[in-house]
Amino acid sequence: MTFQITTLQGRMPTSINGPAMLLKAKEGNRQKGSLVNIMLQDWPVTQNVIAALGAHIGDGLMVKIGKTNHAVVHVIVDYAVDRYIESISQVSGAFGKTPDIKRLAVFVGAIVEKSCELLPTLITDKASGNSWHAASPVSYPAWYRRTCKQTRGGNCIGCTLDLNIEPAGNEADAELREALYQIITDERIQELLKRGGYEKDLVAGPDAARG
Repeated sequence: MTFQITTLQGRMPTSINGPAMLLKAKEGNRQKGSLVNIMLQDWPVTQNVIAALGAHIGDGLMVKIGKTNHAVVHVIVDYAVDRYIESISQVSGAFGKTPDIKRLAVFVGAIVEKSCELLPTLITDKASGNSWHAASPVSYPAWYRRTCKQTRGGNCIGCTLDLNIEPAGNEADAELREALYQIITDERIQELLKRGGYEKDLVAGPDAARG
């Protein structure tokens, strides 16, 4: 499925912190809010993953779902939280509960999977030719600010770039999966997933943490 990605108009995109995105994920659903709290108790590092994603993508990319535009980053996080909640209720192993490390792998894998599904293949500023790709080590908000300064002489307040956005659909892009994995996880999380036997599969494909 191809999603139509657009950008915010009339202001600069900014990074979003982890707590703000978790509040959004809990919004209007008390039961889900309680389950998010369980996730944070299980794996406090999930908030680090969310914060890294929010810093990299920011709030400037939008996707239309039904009749409503949503920030792409919120859709990704909401999907990953839902996947984690599903994993809590799944029966697996002798104790009837999905193992802790697998639940972390499910969450990280869902972030990577949904990011590859939604994030544009390439975003290019028509005036300067500057482009941004999700695998870039430079965040989207930072790229946007830098491009505004180059094309608008430093006056970036309320700046709206004229962008060409190539459709998403990168689920099978191993290079993008690897880059996103490195961006959203730190050495501690990578070591945990490696020891659990999940890291290789998380990078390899969309069904990584499901088996």
